[in-house]
Order: sequence, then C-alpha cells, then structure tokens
Amino acid sequence: MLDYASSRSLPREQPAVLAFLRRLDWVLFGAVAALVAYGLWGVAGITRHDVAGNELYYVVRQAIAIGLGFAGLLLVLAVDPDRFRRAQKPIFAATIVLMLLVFALGDETLSARPGLRAYEGKTVVLGIRPEDLEDAELEPDTPSDRRLKGRVVLREALGAEIMAHFAVDARLAMTEDVKELARDVGDERLAEGEGAQEATLVGRFGPRSRVREGDEAEVAVETRALHFFERKSGLAI
Repeated sequence: MLDYASSRSLPREQPAVLAFLRRLDWVLFGAVAALVAYGLWGVAGITRHDVAGNELYYVVRQAIAIGLGFAGLLLVLAVDPDRFRRAQKPIFAATIVLMLLVFALGDETLSARPGLRAYEGKTVVLGIRPEDLEDAELEPDTPSDRRLKGRVVLREALGAEIMAHFAVDARLAMTEDVKELARDVGDERLAEGEGAQEATLVGRFGPRSRVREGDEAEVAVETRALHFFERKSGLAI
C-alpha cells in the first residue's frame, strides 16, 4: 500500500511579533489609552497656571512616566508567564514595599509639617535661611516650580561664598519684630506696615556664581528647608 502526501500545504508558523499582537486584548488596550488621554487632558487644564512660563510642565512629566510605563508593559508581556508564577510572592512583596515608599515620600513638605493641612487656603508667613537659596545656574536640575526670580540689589563676595540680596515680588511679612527693626532704622512707613510691596531675600551662593547687581536672577530653593509661621501669633507651624 502506498501512502500519498496531501496536496494541502501545512499552515505556516506566524512570526513572533504578529503572534504577540494577536494575543493582546485590543478593546482593553483602547480603553486604557482613552483613559490615559483623558487624564493628560485633565492635568493640562488643572496645572496650566501652576508653573510660570511653562504650561505643560506637569503634562510633559506625566507623558514621560506613561512612556516608561508602556515600555515596561511591553517588556513584561514578552516574558514567559510561568516565570511570574514562580516568583509571585517576591513580586507581591516588592510591590507592597514600593507602594509604602510612595505614600511615605510622596509629599515631603506636608509629611514633614502635617500642621500645614489646617492652613489650606489661608495666608501664612514663609521663611527660609540663606544657605537654602542657591544660584539656579549652579543647580541646573532644580525643577522650575522650585525656583524664584528676583532682581539682585546687593552682591557681597566673601571668598568662599557670595551673599546675594535680591528683591522678589512678594509682600513683606509685617510681624512685630519687623516693625520694631524698621523703627530702629528710621523707616516709619515700613514700621506702620506701608511700602512693603516687595521683599528682599538673602541667598548664600557658591563662589562660581556670576550674578551681578541689577541682574534678574533665578534662585533655586531647597523646599524641604522652608519654615512656616502663623500670621498673627508668629508661632511656627
């Protein structure tokens, strides 16, 4: 007896990329993409005035995070699921640790001073020491929402450091101590709470700073070192 081979050709094996794409749940993928796009649109509308001169500051950072997350998703999907099943307990434990770190480190200022939450929407007095203000050109990685802009009114070169006095568009905190100092120097208008349309801050800049008197300078702020005070009593928050 002779066996005859079938005239039908065997189905070709699909390329790995095509097989991978066929396994995806495109309905779920589309729903997630729509949700992400809606989230970016919401972030753009809510934060457009939060950072002066850069309406898309937070949108760009969210988009970068989304891109990294999508790349991580593709990497995970390319791994054999059996590997994840074998390592499910360590993966679960690592996820819990990362979530706890996000909650613990998510908001440095409010976590360090939980009393600030009670002053939301109210006016408080802000203070910062000179050593926590630096020439932004020497700290290029400082985000734009952690910078101040001001006009340099005095520059004192002290060798190892530069003491830069700069005026910013902010009301001077008129506490009793400030009024007493104003009386001591003979500024009666300031002593009565008048003429305080801008405040002068002092920053301790590095010796490589090139700021000069009259310059418009950007100053990097160490926000973790900010000090907050109750407006009327002057007590620390």
